[in-house]
Amino acid sequence: MPKPRRKRKSGKNGGNASAARSAKDAARIAATQLVALGNALLDSGDYDGAIFEYERAIAANRDIALSRRNRGKIASAYASRGNAKTHAGDYASAQADYELACELAWDLPRDPTTPTTPTTPTTPEAARLVIQGGAKANKGDYDAAIADYDRAIAI
Repeated sequence: MPKPRRKRKSGKNGGNASAARSAKDAARIAATQLVALGNALLDSGDYDGAIFEYERAIAANRDIALSRRNRGKIASAYASRGNAKTHAGDYASAQADYELACELAWDLPRDPTTPTTPTTPTTPEAARLVIQGGAKANKGDYDAAIADYDRAIAI
């Protein structure tokens, strides 16, 4: 005689699974909305606000926030904020933003029809040298900056 099947209880175990699924869905939706808000702020020129929203999105759901589709916008926000800090004379903070932008952009697929220039390096080492050269140039150490740019071009 076959054993009778047990009915699943929707109590403690069944409820936790659906609650966990609901929490994941909510985190995905929140991250997507925060990235969209960050994109709008970036487009309006509010780099600090955009980065704040992107960081909230990463905290909500790292996978969604840092998906290939979103990484470019987040990298652009850090680079734009770095540019604003450079114009304000805050070179150390600008360099930190440029480095974060490079970290985010390194594994983005590149368009093979777009020519590369010293400002769009194709390797992490070249990117580091361009950032380092820019920081040296901003401080007035032009010979050292040129040496870094030459090494980046060679790469």
